[in-house]
Amino acid sequence: MKASELTTVAKMRVAVSYLGEKEQQAWWGSSFYSRGSSAFLSPLFPRSELLAQCRGASSAALRVHDERIGVGKVFHLFRLPEEMERGIHENLCQASLVAEVRQLIEDAKTAVAFLSSFGVASTKPGPIREGSLAELSKPSLWSSMASHYAFAIQNQMQVFPYIVDDQ
Repeated sequence: MKASELTTVAKMRVAVSYLGEKEQQAWWGSSFYSRGSSAFLSPLFPRSELLAQCRGASSAALRVHDERIGVGKVFHLFRLPEEMERGIHENLCQASLVAEVRQLIEDAKTAVAFLSSFGVASTKPGPIREGSLAELSKPSLWSSMASHYAFAIQNQMQVFPYIVDDQ
């Protein structure tokens, strides 16, 4: 996967993990991106507060996705192959991306607009199979995932796009 595509996936993870928190859609019960969390996290993670917020909210999102999709030979935005997980971590440590992502999650409207920029695909609630592991590096797969999340958030429903390891 190209570095620019991995950056897009990192932004998607932050946007969806932010929008799923209890102050927004309440898909999971965390509040890592809330204004009050900064008072707690900044002394502990002075140089990596955004990364800590993303990891905390993503862990909550991972549990909810795993409960709905299952675990095993499946991947989703919050459970990716190890190489991609490392790439997302490295991306979220870059000061330039941190500033950009902070603006992205300034409010729910901005985060939804980012997801909607990939399109808005009409969908039904629940798990949605997007493809196979072989398609993981295709930008169209990630655009489809973002568009499903955008539609779901705009229509007050939960979706869980995933891909399957067919091997």
